[in-house]
This record gives sequence, structure tokens and C-alpha cells, in this order.
Amino acid sequence: MSGVDIVARGMAVAAGASQPALFTQFADRALPAGLTIVQTSGHATAGMGAGRYCHDALATAALLEAHPRFAFRARDGRVFRLLPENGVVTVEQGGAVGDGAANDQPAIQATIDYAAATGIAEVKFEARHYAVWAIPRSAPRIDSSTDEGHPIVIRRTVALTGLPGTRTVLDFRGLDGADPETNWQVVPESTGGALTAWRGGGIFVMGDRTLPPEGVPLKVEVIELHNLVLQGNRVRTGNSTPGADPDTGDGWDMSDKGFSVQDCHVGDVRVVDCEIHGFKGELFYVGALSGGDLVAHRCHFHTTNANVWNPGTNMKLDAMQCEFGNGHIAHEDTGKQFARYTACVWRDAASANFGGGPANGFGANYLFPTRSDQSEPPLTQLDGCEFRNIGDVYVGCWVRGRLRTVDSRVLFSTNLYSELRDVDIEIEAWMDRRGNFAPVVLEGPDTLTEQIPGAAAGTYRKAPRNMRVHVRAMRTSLAIANGIEWIAPTWYGYIEPSVRLIVEGEGNLTPYTWSPTSMPKIDLRDYNTTHPAQSTFGGAQWSGIINSSRSVTPSAVHMGFDQEGAGPFDITLNRFPNGGAGFGYANGQKLRIYLQSNQGALRFVKDTPGMRLSQTRTLKVRKDFIEFTYSAYEGGYWEESAFFTSADPGT
Repeated sequence: MSGVDIVARGMAVAAGASQPALFTQFADRALPAGLTIVQTSGHATAGMGAGRYCHDALATAALLEAHPRFAFRARDGRVFRLLPENGVVTVEQGGAVGDGAANDQPAIQATIDYAAATGIAEVKFEARHYAVWAIPRSAPRIDSSTDEGHPIVIRRTVALTGLPGTRTVLDFRGLDGADPETNWQVVPESTGGALTAWRGGGIFVMGDRTLPPEGVPLKVEVIELHNLVLQGNRVRTGNSTPGADPDTGDGWDMSDKGFSVQDCHVGDVRVVDCEIHGFKGELFYVGALSGGDLVAHRCHFHTTNANVWNPGTNMKLDAMQCEFGNGHIAHEDTGKQFARYTACVWRDAASANFGGGPANGFGANYLFPTRSDQSEPPLTQLDGCEFRNIGDVYVGCWVRGRLRTVDSRVLFSTNLYSELRDVDIEIEAWMDRRGNFAPVVLEGPDTLTEQIPGAAAGTYRKAPRNMRVHVRAMRTSLAIANGIEWIAPTWYGYIEPSVRLIVEGEGNLTPYTWSPTSMPKIDLRDYNTTHPAQSTFGGAQWSGIINSSRSVTPSAVHMGFDQEGAGPFDITLNRFPNGGAGFGYANGQKLRIYLQSNQGALRFVKDTPGMRLSQTRTLKVRKDFIEFTYSAYEGGYWEESAFFTSADPGT
């Protein structure tokens, strides 16, 4: 054999050794000494998970031992590792099949871990459907210091990206691929505690448990999810009892969050074009110790026994064109320094709550409103948002914007938020299939000495103040045909007159309270009453029978009285509600009083203290009325602004 033949054959062997083959065929393969990069034709199947592998400083024996799906050792002992393409690796390069049947959990987790170990920015899913089986858990459910039992764990900065347009489904199942609705594990709730169900949820983020020193980056600076569907396969049964029953698996499974960040420090979280549905716990939960920005665009989170959207950490939040619903609470949140919701929808839940919580550290409880007086006020902005079939939409401090409700009530309550202030909100309220409730209710404390739970002794709930709420209440044709109607907007407890309620549209009566402790500023604009018995009297709240001269404490915009006895009975209007001058009445408040009985003589006498009339006025005939406007000056007084009687002159 000539020297030329020997050289040629040697070159052929070297070329053959470096030709593309499956990743699984490269282990112990003889590679030319000068060859530092090889190309595979796939991971275990040709055409699936192909990649380039290099021998460099990162390709060590330790890397091979920790990440055997992404590195191999050639026959000469050199280690080769997978290279990213434009900063991306795929789960197929880790051995994922993506057929929706085979368990791809090990491959997906291995790919995320390899990206974390080598500084790769993005993990991509190239198929439409991946099965992700649950993994065992032995630690107590409450122990968030371990990631045991969570099927997908993120420990470092990464972006997980599915197929654009159609999106990629991560199909979360029980142990050994079983139906998670009927298959779960049982673990102690706490060490030595009672047993509870464990399903493990979807994606669990485990960042720094302690905040790194200044200048040291977080382990998880950024998390991104794009074009992914986290499919839990659990059914919403309506049982929202916290702690799923270990025997039946039903209830609110605290372990089964779709996406969760718990008791750690993270940076930005970005979720775009994603869907999360069918878990027994909260679908999206951020209970971080600290966080950066939170972005959710064009996402749909739905179907759970628990709460749907809980971005609880004080992060700068931007949500746009998202939908949250079909759960126990559609939105559970503490207040933030800044949150903006644009064209978002909440639906089919018992409640939702916004703003009102700590923007300057936790106070008495997690909803106690705090802010720094040395910086701009917090803000939760709602722009073009909608609430459909939400029992109560709770609004706390520092909420502004425009919203539309359908079969939902908006509730401003110090029972939940301890105090309410700095709110400016416009509500377009529609009644469709659920009726006979108020579009808006204002709830102040019953007393001024209501202790705030968790606060130091003597820390009391405060009356709502500095608020503007504008509601326009309407009914669909279906609601009208079915004979259901709005109850008038109402208020209770102590409320300062700096709270302004503007009411348009319709209701059974005009706004009122049953106990005149206070009265916010109530303005009626183009308002019609739908209750047949009261429509004649401008929707007046029936306020009792008068059978003697007496004082009246205004408790509604329009009040109606019946009279017993011949009279005349002199009526005096109190200058202040029962709570005192600090809780009403607002300057410019209108008040109309009707006579509702067929005849009578309710008399308002000129020069009565606290009242100013052009002359003594008497309501004598059914439907007669007198109108006053309140002046908060000169000690407060009610000034006559209109009077009507159908009685003959001189009678």
C-alpha cells in the first residue's frame, strides 16, 4: 500500500468520525485530535434535537456528570457539550419527544438545568404537545425551601418559548402519567402535621432565599414564558376549602399552583401569549420576597378551585388583554406602587380585589394600606377593563380608571381594607341575568373604634375619604324582559363627605342608607327609577310615618313620608348626620322630600334654625315635594331650592 493510500484512508476515517450521527452514538467515538466541533443528526432520533457540540473550557467532566443529556466523552477522553444556536437550546436536544404521550418531564427539566449551568438564555419547545408527569414528594407541603415534587423548576434566569401562533401545550399529569383529578400523593401539611393532598402544580420558581449583597446579581434576574399552555387537567368542583382532602383530593390544593414564585427574591417576570388552566391551586401566584417588573400580555388564566390571578408581590405590573376567571377569586392582590390593567377581563368568580394593600412594606395585615409620604402615591390603573359575573369586585386605595361590569357588584369596604382613600373610578354597570343587587356599595366602619386585626391596640379602621365614584347603571333587554332590576347604590357606617358618588341610569330607588351615620356627596344625573310603587315619587326611599312634629336626619337623596293625623306637623332638618359634622353633609348636597300619603300637612317653617326658606312651605297633597341644597358654611344649613304642590291656593 502506498503512502498516498494510507493518507487517503486516514482522511476518510477522520471524515467519517466527524460526520453527523445521533447524539447517543457519539459517546466513546473516536474523533480526530484537532476536531473541536461536531454536528449531530438528532438526539436519539434523526431529525429531532440535532445540534452542534464543542470541546471548550466549559466542557468538563463535572459538566458531563451533571448534564449527561447534553455532553459526551469521546474515546480520547475529551468532553464535548451542546452549543446554543443564537442563545437557544431546545428540549428535543435534551431527549424530549413531544408526542403528548411519552413523559418529557426529565428532558424538559434537564434542558432548563443545562441552560442555567451554561448561561444559555432561552429554552425552546419545537413540538405542539408535551406530557409532563408528576414526580414524588416526601417533604411537608408547607416547606417551600425544597423544590422536591414540582415537575418543572426554574432556578436561574431563563426564557421558555413555545410555538408561535398555535402555542405549545405542557400537559401536566399525575404520577406515572395518571389522571391528576383522581391521582395524587399524600404528604404531611407540616412536620408531624395532618395529611394533605399533593399534586405539585406546574412551574415552580426557586430564586434566592436571601437577598444577595449589592452588586451581586440575582439567580433569577428574568423569567419569561412565551406561547405556552400550562394544562393541569384538573376539574373545578367549586370546593374552595384550603387544603385538599387527602382521601378525595377535592378542595383547594395548596401544592397545585400553575405558576408560582414562593418565598424568594426574583427579578422581572414576563408572561406573553400564554394560557394556564385546570389546576386545583392558584393558577398564577407570585409570593416573592422581592421582585422587579411583572408583565402579562394576551394571557388567559382559568379553571381552578382556588384563586386565578395572585400577583401578590409589590412589583411594577403591566397586564394587557388578559382574561382571568372560572375560579374562587378571580383576582387576589395586595396594593402595588404601580399596576396597570388595559383591556383585561375578570369573570365567573365569587370576588376580585384591587389595590389597597402595602406599597411601603406590610402593616397590620397584608391588605393594610401603606405608602411612603416621601414619594409619589401608589396607583392601580384600570383602563377599559370588564368584570363578568363577579359576585363582589372589591376596590381599595389608589385605584383609578374606567371599568365595565356585567352582573357584578363593586364594593368599597373598610371591612377588607381597613381604610379607603384616593380613589377615582368610573363604572358602566350592566344587569343581564343576575338581578336585585346594587351596582355600588360603600361600607365604612360601624364605629370609629373598630380595632384593625393584627395592628397595635388602639389602631382603628378609618372612614373612607377623598374618593370619586361615578356609576351608570343599565339593564339589557333580557334583564328587562325577566323583570329584574337594580337595587339603588347604598352606603353604611362612617364615610366622610369628601367621598363623592355620582349616579346615572336606573335603579329601584334613589341612593340611600338605612342608618344615617353619615352621608357621602350624592349626585343624581339623568337617573330613572324602575320600582313601580316609588316611581311616582322620584324613587324616594320610604322613610317612615310622621304623626307629630319632629326632626329628620337626611338619609337618602329622595325621601318619602306618610302622615297620620291631621297636622300640621312641623319638620326640622338636622344639620348633621348621626356621626357628627365630620361625616356629612357635603356642600351642595341635594335633598328632596315627598309627601306619599293621600293628604297631610308636613310643614317647613321659615326661620327654623338650620333651614333657610323663602317662606313657610307645607306639603298637603300626595306627590307634593320640597327640595333643599345643603350649605356647609355658617354652621351648616339646608336652603330651599325647589317646591311643588298641587294644592289649591289658599287651602
